[in-house]
Amino acid sequence: MSEPWERREGESVRAFRAFTLYRDTPPELRSLTRVAQGWSAGGQGSGLSRIKKWSRKHQWRARATAWDDELDWRKLNALTLEANALAKREADPNPSSAQELRRRLRGAQGHPRQLRRRVGLFEVAPTRHPQP
Repeated sequence: MSEPWERREGESVRAFRAFTLYRDTPPELRSLTRVAQGWSAGGQGSGLSRIKKWSRKHQWRARATAWDDELDWRKLNALTLEANALAKREADPNPSSAQELRRRLRGAQGHPRQLRRRVGLFEVAPTRHPQP
């Protein structure tokens, strides 16, 4: 089975391209109106009513949320790898390097809601949550 953010069976190329505009817009700016404006500005000629129809038919909101969660998981995984590497270097006589990474990890944004927490200097293995 393909991932929710990939092109679905029965989804036209045009509908998928419009979805990618929606999916790749930051969540706080994401809207069907914005997609329709970008789509028509690109010479595609599809109006808001068509964009709304595609969105309902192909479940854009759920798919974009799944994509956001995937990106969050990737960020968390990268931070975990960085934290684990720091834990191995903790014997470093320069304590400022450990303090710097702690600061960066605490300030990390974009984690899935269920995974929001401060990452300490210990081994952490992020787990994927099954997609709905």
